[in-house]
Amino acid sequence: MRMRLNNQPLVSVLMGVYYQREDLEPLQRSIASILAQTYGELELLICDDGSIQSAKEVVDAFADRDTRIRLIRAGNKITLPEKLNVCLQHADGQLIARMDDDDYSHPDRLEKQVKYLTEHPEISFVGSLVSLWSGGSQTGVRLLPQYPQVKDFFFVQPFIHPALLFRREVLLSAGGYSEEPECELCEDYDLLLRLYSMGYRGMNIQEILLDYSAGEKCRRLKYRWNEAVTRYRRFRELGELAKAFPYVLKPLAVGLIPGPILRSMKCAFYHTEKGGKPVERSGVPNMTEEQRDAVELLRNAELDTDQGMPEELFLLVSGLVPLANVDLLVVNRQNQVLLARRSDPFYGDSWHIPGGCMRFQESFAHRIQETARAELGCEVVFEETPLAVRNVIRGPNTKLPHRRERGHNVAILFRCSLPEGFQIQNSSRTEMDNGYLKWFEALPKDFLPIQHVFDDILEPWRRKNDEGS
Repeated sequence: MRMRLNNQPLVSVLMGVYYQREDLEPLQRSIASILAQTYGELELLICDDGSIQSAKEVVDAFADRDTRIRLIRAGNKITLPEKLNVCLQHADGQLIARMDDDDYSHPDRLEKQVKYLTEHPEISFVGSLVSLWSGGSQTGVRLLPQYPQVKDFFFVQPFIHPALLFRREVLLSAGGYSEEPECELCEDYDLLLRLYSMGYRGMNIQEILLDYSAGEKCRRLKYRWNEAVTRYRRFRELGELAKAFPYVLKPLAVGLIPGPILRSMKCAFYHTEKGGKPVERSGVPNMTEEQRDAVELLRNAELDTDQGMPEELFLLVSGLVPLANVDLLVVNRQNQVLLARRSDPFYGDSWHIPGGCMRFQESFAHRIQETARAELGCEVVFEETPLAVRNVIRGPNTKLPHRRERGHNVAILFRCSLPEGFQIQNSSRTEMDNGYLKWFEALPKDFLPIQHVFDDILEPWRRKNDEGS
């Protein structure tokens, strides 16, 4: 294997191309994003079989200009697993990265992923959070668990395939990607579950390092069946079939329901006319068939939201309706304010007033005490009348950056008192760890930006900050 003089490992980026669109900009942007990585010791292997002529010319032009590109056209590699396996066979790198032909890797993606794998030998592959794009616009952010467990695969895959970087020996030990017909369009699900069954584990860097194309994709029943078969096989292999069996059937929940029955169910559920056309409400757009299927699937999932929603569902809801959350202002006899350390994927690491989102049909008192127990380790005495209620909207006419997820909050601030003799219990946490508690005489400079909506209430601590700066 090639090594740099400073012993940085070579990264082989695998890209399978079967490009059929007239718009070539996503393909150009994808390839260019790999060649522009801040981590320079890389090679890009492109297996391009079956693309339209104009796409072939784009790939050829890049290959002619940059010797780091190794172009493979075997002539008979059509499916993505076939393309990736032939790239893997030709790869020289100790680390193997994935990339799709319509996504965009942020410039420091590989640098950060290589650094993580170098420093954490116990981790076999690493991914990241991604932003979601469709039709040339950002539509959301996909947050993923940092250290996914097997249970995190039940509902939805906890990794984004083109955001992954693998250790070479890990992929080879699994025999690469399965080319079985039953794994078509779910080859990544199959591979990752096989790796987990072999004892390997992955993690997701809690930063957005990839723009992921998530346009509408209508899956045929054949591919829904493939995913169900893959789920059944791999969860059984992991000894988790009993727990995971309802999720095995998830891909088939819509695809296997006969059309007339499905339409009847939709009439009942969506209050539609017998012909299947939704009853129109003035000014409210109707949903597509796929959107209704998704809503129906969620409704039948019987999610226990008492403990909060799964992250993907939480972000979806937060982009549709305002969220209410309670914040707990705690001040001691020395007039210091109690703040907690927080790692926020949108704002980064910062100090914040302890708080939590309201659950469905929950009282303020219950949420305040649940938040206090979770963040402070005790219950509190609180004033029933809030100190402040703020309507927080992120948009072009506000000081806050626009986004859809978590784009509208109703923030409710309560004054709280701690029990007599309370002492902070940070145990083994350091000051930069999530959940670390600390008393402040003045607001720190890395105070959570969104909570500046309470600046009028926090004026005494803000003034001390200004005086000390």
